[in-house]
Amino acid sequence: MVSAKASYYWRLRKVREAYLKTADHTQTFVEVPSSAVQPVNMAAEYKIIALIRGRNNLTPEITEQASDSFLKTLLGVLGNAQ
Repeated sequence: MVSAKASYYWRLRKVREAYLKTADHTQTFVEVPSSAVQPVNMAAEYKIIALIRGRNNLTPEITEQASDSFLKTLLGVLGNAQ
């Protein structure tokens, strides 16, 4: 009978092998300089109607397009933010 410890290390080895097979095929991320990114001006499209000052300097800007369900979710997330 195989011990639990031996089984754990055997499964760990199999997971690592599977990861290494897929790691060779993953995409690489390239840093894009900020000068190459066009700034987006949201002021022309969306009117900010509220700011919520949260903990840890979190201050989301709420636009008039924000739905009730989005606001409820946002307030829940802000309440749990650390």
